[in-house]
Amino acid sequence: MASVRTVANGVVAGIVLAAGGLGAAEEDAESTTPKVEDILANPLEDAAYVQDVRCLSPGRYRHIEIASDQVLIFHGRRDEAWVNILPRRCIGLRPDMVLVLDRRGLRTCRRDYFRAMPRMGSDFGTSLCALGYFKPVARSNLEGILEALAASRDSASISNTVRDAETPRE
Repeated sequence: MASVRTVANGVVAGIVLAAGGLGAAEEDAESTTPKVEDILANPLEDAAYVQDVRCLSPGRYRHIEIASDQVLIFHGRRDEAWVNILPRRCIGLRPDMVLVLDRRGLRTCRRDYFRAMPRMGSDFGTSLCALGYFKPVARSNLEGILEALAASRDSASISNTVRDAETPRE
């Protein structure tokens, strides 16, 4: 039986996968938005319930994309990618910034800190922000994840649903 956290991650994946189809059809946005009850009634296949990764060695990823002030995407070699949902928003984090990691060991791990600095200009960077768990995703799902993040900026209900699904229930 899957753990509650794994099921919660599956719900997030279901929301992201379902939201990835938004905008593809010319249907009304309300009719294409999945309901949480529908997602819970139709669980994903066992393969979708992957374990979170605590650490990544620097050789496993090529670059880090800032998707929002709470989501980073680590692009790996080959066809690998990991979504890192920060435990708290990183105030001031923008996609055009450069990350400076403060690793405590040889690997990049959950709870390691980073700062984001502007590429140019005299703007100040962010304060210290912490990394969360690394969630492996298929590269083909990244576009859907980015679309879901854009939708969450426009709708508080999507953002709250994702945040509630990420909260571990023990």
